[in-house]
Amino acid sequence: MIIPPKISNSLIMENYTDKIPDYPPLKDLFKKYHLSEEILDDEYIDELIGITPKKDRLEDYHSYQNIFGVEQFIYEGTPYSTIREFLRIIKPSKDDIVYDLGSGYGRIIFYGALTTPAFYKGVEILPERIASCNKIRTKLKLKNAEFISRNVLEDDFKDGSVFFLFNPFYMETLEKVGEKLKKIARTKKITIASWGGTSDEYFEEQHWLKPIYPEEELFYNTRLRIFKSTRK
Repeated sequence: MIIPPKISNSLIMENYTDKIPDYPPLKDLFKKYHLSEEILDDEYIDELIGITPKKDRLEDYHSYQNIFGVEQFIYEGTPYSTIREFLRIIKPSKDDIVYDLGSGYGRIIFYGALTTPAFYKGVEILPERIASCNKIRTKLKLKNAEFISRNVLEDDFKDGSVFFLFNPFYMETLEKVGEKLKKIARTKKITIASWGGTSDEYFEEQHWLKPIYPEEELFYNTRLRIFKSTRK
């Protein structure tokens, strides 16, 4: 039995790995993680879910660009501790549809679907990543998760109420996505969360958004930013 560092034994179910993909025990375990204050070990949780990211090579990116154009293809999974923080603040309900725009191998979708009643949708440009996610979704029998193989600029995500972005786009694409989100915000209130880099800076400059996290004294201690739309 693998016990990850920095996660207490009280959160590990005896002989748990022998029970995968037994869905109820996995859901119970993740709810314990979600309620805990332990630092979550990313590689270990990937293993529990069944996420095995492909190590992209430089030639892969050239191939992707020939097919999809100039986009951001590098995979960096959002840390699970950040996902937990985000979902604790948002507290998505069964009426929420949570989008991860540029969802990669599905960390946010899987963690969210296992710990909250909301419906989760991941939009990812690379079909092989979506294929991997769908195999796991089927294995775990998740009914509140969906993966969409599409460029976000071609996707209609107006049914969403919460949107997460882990710095997934170059500025040109980010600005177009931002305009789509702004259009959605004219019809209903939405929540946008970003983590890191260009995305944080972009959304901080949008006057139609009000920052709700972090508080001022925490501003330089976290990369996570959460905003609510101010138009209806």
